[in-house]
Amino acid sequence: MQLAAQGAEADLPAEPLTITLQWNLGVDFDLAAMYETRTQQHGLVYFGNLGHREHSPYIRLSQDQGVGDKQGYYQEVLTITRFEDVRFIWIFCWDYHKALSGEAARFDQTPLTLQFAAPNFHATMPVPTEPQGNVCCVATIDCLKVQQPRLINTSAVTTVEGLTRLSQLMSVLQTADSIVHAA
Repeated sequence: MQLAAQGAEADLPAEPLTITLQWNLGVDFDLAAMYETRTQQHGLVYFGNLGHREHSPYIRLSQDQGVGDKQGYYQEVLTITRFEDVRFIWIFCWDYHKALSGEAARFDQTPLTLQFAAPNFHATMPVPTEPQGNVCCVATIDCLKVQQPRLINTSAVTTVEGLTRLSQLMSVLQTADSIVHAA
């Protein structure tokens, strides 16, 4: 199933989910998951905190690839093993060097698509190339109904400079929140 349009959504099985970002370009793209727990605490699983599959928030990033903008074939994988400790999970992609400098990302230089896979479920979602920015909240996983999480194409893009604070990603979520609640 393809969830190409902003606001498109699908029900997820309440089973382990993998999210894969692949690219073949000399760019240091990063895949990350920001989450809100049921106690309204926020956290980030990214290259600096790979997370854990065995304990809360049950989100793990495989590795950081593409470091140094070197040419090659790259893949980063997020695994979510359980949904009951989180209310929301936001899936982000950013162009590391452009986010540091505050310049527009190179999302348009290679086809970037997220693949979501679980037993009896497969969906793809493109990383948007417009509007220009260097950080994108590609998807929201709404876990308010633990036994029936929803996957939503968020496609909220912004430009940051430095990417040093969680609040910078939270600003993208203001746009993402309006998309989720409109869906």
